[in-house]
Amino acid sequence: MPAETPSAATADPTPADPAAAEQPAVEVSPAAAEAIARGEAAVAKVRADAAAAAAKPKAETPAKDKPKPPPAPTAAEIEADIAAARERLTSTLVQLEDAVKPATFVRRGKTVVRNVYLDEFGGVRVKNVAITAGVVVGAIVVVKILK
Repeated sequence: MPAETPSAATADPTPADPAAAEQPAVEVSPAAAEAIARGEAAVAKVRADAAAAAAKPKAETPAKDKPKPPPAPTAAEIEADIAAARERLTSTLVQLEDAVKPATFVRRGKTVVRNVYLDEFGGVRVKNVAITAGVVVGAIVVVKILK
């Protein structure tokens, strides 16, 4: 018996690509098929270019493009930096010393009390004086009652 060649009608309908087997068969117009073919060719070209670029050895950057390290400071610059740091430290210590003096605390306390009982024009804030007087009188009454 002679072997029969399979015709298109009797060919196995399952494609060799498993991903294509999952997709339903769709009829495509000749123009769409041509566009798909062009797209696949473009993707293949991009992949080939990327592979060629990855395989190509990278050229080293010329020395003129590399940033130069800053020059080392001279002894005079280092001494000037130390002197400036010493001046800043001295100034900070003087400020701290002034801040912790008892006279400074007294001066700040006077300023706070003055600001509570006097307005910015030097007038008396009657409301604050009355509140303070009421608290003092109330405290004296409580002390007298408890004795």
